[in-house]
Amino acid sequence: MFRNTFQSGFLSILYAIGSKPLQIWRRNINNGYVKRITDFEMQSSVIEICGANVSTCFLSCPASEKQTLGIKMPFLVLLIKYLKKYFTFEVQVIDDKNVKRRFRASNYQSNTRVKPFICTIPMKLDEGWNQIHFNLTDFTRRAYGTNYLETLRVQIHANCRIRRIYFTDQLLSSKSIPAEYRAFNNAQDDNEEQQYMQQQYQQQQMEQYQQQQQNIIQGGGEEHQYVEQIEQGGNQGQGEEQGGQGEEHGGQGEEQGGQGEEQAGQGEEQGGQGEEQAGQGEEQAGQGEEQAGQGEEQAGQSEEHVDNLPSQVDTSQMKFGGIEAGGTKFVVAIGDDQGHISNRESFPTTTPEETTEKIIEYFTRNPVDAIGLGCFGPIDPDKNSPTYGYITTTPKPGWANYDIVGAIKKGLNNIPVGFDTDVNAACLGEVKFGAAQGLDSALYLTIGTGLGGGAYVEGNLVHGLLHPEMGHMMLVRREDDTYEGHCPFHKGCLEGMAAGPGLGERWGVKGDELESDHKAWDLEAYYLGQACATYVLILSPKKIILGGGVMMRKQLFPLIHKYTQEFLNGYIQKDEILKDIENYIIPPGLGNDAGIVGSIALAVEAVKS
Repeated sequence: MFRNTFQSGFLSILYAIGSKPLQIWRRNINNGYVKRITDFEMQSSVIEICGANVSTCFLSCPASEKQTLGIKMPFLVLLIKYLKKYFTFEVQVIDDKNVKRRFRASNYQSNTRVKPFICTIPMKLDEGWNQIHFNLTDFTRRAYGTNYLETLRVQIHANCRIRRIYFTDQLLSSKSIPAEYRAFNNAQDDNEEQQYMQQQYQQQQMEQYQQQQQNIIQGGGEEHQYVEQIEQGGNQGQGEEQGGQGEEHGGQGEEQGGQGEEQAGQGEEQGGQGEEQAGQGEEQAGQGEEQAGQGEEQAGQSEEHVDNLPSQVDTSQMKFGGIEAGGTKFVVAIGDDQGHISNRESFPTTTPEETTEKIIEYFTRNPVDAIGLGCFGPIDPDKNSPTYGYITTTPKPGWANYDIVGAIKKGLNNIPVGFDTDVNAACLGEVKFGAAQGLDSALYLTIGTGLGGGAYVEGNLVHGLLHPEMGHMMLVRREDDTYEGHCPFHKGCLEGMAAGPGLGERWGVKGDELESDHKAWDLEAYYLGQACATYVLILSPKKIILGGGVMMRKQLFPLIHKYTQEFLNGYIQKDEILKDIENYIIPPGLGNDAGIVGSIALAVEAVKS
């Protein structure tokens, strides 16, 4: 966009005042909003972006994915108001090795990590308005040992208010900055001495970073603050964390008509990009507000509402960890966002403390961006519950009411963790990478030592009061079957009649010792076919996947197909049931890897949501 324009002084890419402040920005809003309001402290219009999740609610510049900014100026400056919520922003640059690098600063992480294509940096924001200086030349050199060439893209994520975002070729004192580029117009709030002290502090932080660079590259390193916050309101002693400072000065800097004109040589924003949607631009109280029908009008505020758009999060360069937590063993693995596993280990399930220690040790040796945990249960998957992340009422000794997610996050610097049942994880793995790939609904059943199910409906894993306990549905007993059932709670439920322990108890030998033509398998298929018919009637999945140790007996599938059709008795008039059931009720496409690959998929989902 700006590569062929003369770049000197100040080059603004967002200014909240004007008829189309987001003209060159693309909006990606999911479970959130973007609007223009009047900030009381600033006494001018600002852009507010808020959302339930920072990764799914952001603004990206340029608007077109095919364009890049092409800005060579080395300093990025953001005038941002901290809303006491999670906030992050990201800058993509290209260096003299022709490699694209991303710098991501956030206020919810504690350690700096440098990876080949992304550097994540902790950031502290003070209450109220912050002026953030980002030295791209210095960061690129110290993180990667290369030279910064130009900025390609800037993304601002929820949650914050934005007055202006601009680039400059040098850092100046407040007295030397044009009034419209300051956080506040009172120049004496930011004198030459204060600016010098802030630059000295930033230099000291960079020197510390250089000393710790090797550790950081390996995923460790101490927490440093590389992003400079300039406190408003005459703060003294820059570089220290100070409470109660930085009070905003109301009533300063009334916006004058005609402010916001871009400096000569900055390049005009291109017409035709990011045109406001139909129905926007309705004048509100003479302030030229643009609306997209979101939210209610705020009294006394000029709002710009923007339609929700699908989230786009780049996970292609990230590493993800998976944990398949079973009652007898744990499997841990490293993979990518396509479900490809590059490394895995397993170890016996012992005590919670010993097992968790092994998990933390593995991922300390193999750093990842997020972890997915598919866990034996029962568990609490409700994020609004005080016991979210717990294994709850399991009979396994020592594991009841254990905060497994909390223990993992504590041991791994609060890493994002996706958490669900082991069968829901396997279901997600099959939907994303296996036999149900591309479908928006599927059912996964595992029949082994226990019997459980996971459901994916309209693009989401099913939860509710707790999570589905499909193995405990009650059955109609076949007339020739006198076996009471193995389940200690329900006796003759599906798990009690069809899981491995019931097979062994009923016939006096383990299931894997039964001959292939033993009558046990017809009875097994009878109950599993009855269950599949019930699931078809209740959930109407587009694919049913049957996995687990019992289903290694492939002669079961034709029998299950027959009994499913008999129980439905022609009621469901779909070809998948009537003519093609052998491709409707099927074994896992991922085989025995459904659980661990699904856990990696949970990690990817944790980053995106």
